[in-house]
Amino acid sequence: MIALRIEIDDQPFVTAGVEDWVVLNAIVSGLRRAERDEPDHLEIHISGMAANAPADQGEHLRWGRQRLGIGSKVTVTVVEVDTADPPTARAPSDRAVTTPPFTPEERRRLRWKSYIDLKAEFEPDAT
Repeated sequence: MIALRIEIDDQPFVTAGVEDWVVLNAIVSGLRRAERDEPDHLEIHISGMAANAPADQGEHLRWGRQRLGIGSKVTVTVVEVDTADPPTARAPSDRAVTTPPFTPEERRRLRWKSYIDLKAEFEPDAT
């Protein structure tokens, strides 16, 4: 199967792939919120979708994410392998399913970010 082998600073991180993948992603992103004097947030996020569910349902797949810093070296190699690392999270992509494709830790982080944003907007002197 085709997979993405990810190394961070010359250390193995994950080999992401499944037989029935329809999407594989290795996304390096950065977020800067200079107006709030927050440190830059840099990370790599490895995810995808699989088509193994019945009738066009599919699955969202996640292999993890890693914070990056200045000088971080990310290597993505497209490989052909017999087996890859299993996803750390799977969630149905059916719109009728209300379970979000986020881990409890990711949901908590998103709620915390919303809280901080709202607090800064509605209580600017509280920060």
